[in-house]
Amino acid sequence: HNPPLEQANTEGRIIMYALLKRAFLFISILTLLLSGQALAERLITPEDQLEITVWSDRDMSRTVTVSADGKVVMPLIGSIRVAGVNEDEAAGCIAKALAQYIIDPKISVSIVRARPDRVFVLGRVRNPGVYDIRRNSTVLEGISQAGGLLDKADLDRGTLIRAGNKYEPVNLRALLADGRMKENIHINDGDVIIVPERPDNSVYVLGRVNNPGLYQLEDSVTVMGAIARSGGSADRANLKRVIIIRGNLARPERLEINVQDIIQRGDKNKDITLKAGDTVYVP
Repeated sequence: HNPPLEQANTEGRIIMYALLKRAFLFISILTLLLSGQALAERLITPEDQLEITVWSDRDMSRTVTVSADGKVVMPLIGSIRVAGVNEDEAAGCIAKALAQYIIDPKISVSIVRARPDRVFVLGRVRNPGVYDIRRNSTVLEGISQAGGLLDKADLDRGTLIRAGNKYEPVNLRALLADGRMKENIHINDGDVIIVPERPDNSVYVLGRVNNPGLYQLEDSVTVMGAIARSGGSADRANLKRVIIIRGNLARPERLEINVQDIIQRGDKNKDITLKAGDTVYVP
């Protein structure tokens, strides 16, 4: 039997309980403050549906939809702007206007149906336009809403424009081809997704090939690759002196390549990589 030891244990438990109670109280207060801040940050926007209650005269209470210019219409005061403020601030604005007609009006405003978030999807998508999105949607979901990508979409130069004209690059090639999910960033209300058109990377393949014409360069393509895309060389083709014409018409650059030698020796390092606008001529 050791009374001092038991007393010390009891005091320790009391102190521990007090500390835990204080920590719980602190967390509860912090949670309430953060939740209150989150609610206050929800601002009224056009097309929101509001329930406006006038407690001193319930006949004036009504459910209204915020107009495109951010206003609602109330008895006595007519139209009043409420967009861009939270519920409490809107109630204060209405109460101040009604104070000219009602003594100490008590007003409450609540959003009963918020306008869905919207995103603009423009450029090389199937159906460019404005789309409703759920909260925490991503770039891919926005593009999917617009029907997906079209051909000639430049996957390397996607752009997301945020509020305040803040530009964020979106590498759709890394996302779609490599599965790099960090490129699938979240989109917010009012964001604009732009998928530009890929620059014209076409080349002409002419002369003794099976299907002469204009061909689009998807990636880096060599002379041999371009000839293959045009159906291969036709009879009497002179593959020893294939000509590449590069540059503008005023000052063209003329290159010559022995494709037959490359085929026979297997030395693909001598095959020339084409540029947009090149003309390949097989004599």
